[in-house]
Amino acid sequence: MELLGPRDGKETVILQDEDMVDWHFRANNSSTEKLWGVYGYLEGYGHVWYDDTYLAPGETTDCWAADEVWTGEKTADAWATAWTFERQVADEISYGYYVG
Repeated sequence: MELLGPRDGKETVILQDEDMVDWHFRANNSSTEKLWGVYGYLEGYGHVWYDDTYLAPGETTDCWAADEVWTGEKTADAWATAWTFERQVADEISYGYYVG
């Protein structure tokens, strides 16, 4: 899973208290197995729904979430979860940012 973060992942972002941030999530099936039930979760926001919930090997899907940010040093924690025929697979990522 790739988390692009505020302003499409630029390293330097100027955010103010109560700004709305558009988070962009990308799930990529880098395995050789088919994935189904692909979904994401952004801490403090909730579920984020991908465009596709079924991914063949090598396929990618995206989703977006808009959330308000508050003053201070923050971390956005996100997860992606899916299933193969035999097991659940998951990935997580953290994105640190500062709101002035």
